[in-house]
Amino acid sequence: MNYKEHTNPGIPLPLGTTVEHNGVNFSIFSRNATSVELSIFNDSSDLESYETYLLDPVDNKTGDIWHIFVENKSQGTLYLYKMDGLWAPEEG
Repeated sequence: MNYKEHTNPGIPLPLGTTVEHNGVNFSIFSRNATSVELSIFNDSSDLESYETYLLDPVDNKTGDIWHIFVENKSQGTLYLYKMDGLWAPEEG
């Protein structure tokens, strides 16, 4: 599920997570990703995310940096990225 009403495009820098008073900015570099999904978890033992955000390459990408701001998140938020794109480990 995508919760667009609780997000804005965010900013590309700084990379990583930046905690603000009203949420968290997530930013990650990927030269070859064709899509990026951010999943948020309640607990480290959860097998399924409770929120998922599919980043839009127009709104949530600046150069090779994908970014999104998620409201009502704080320090300690558990998350992971799922990326799609060319798989070519022999090329680095």
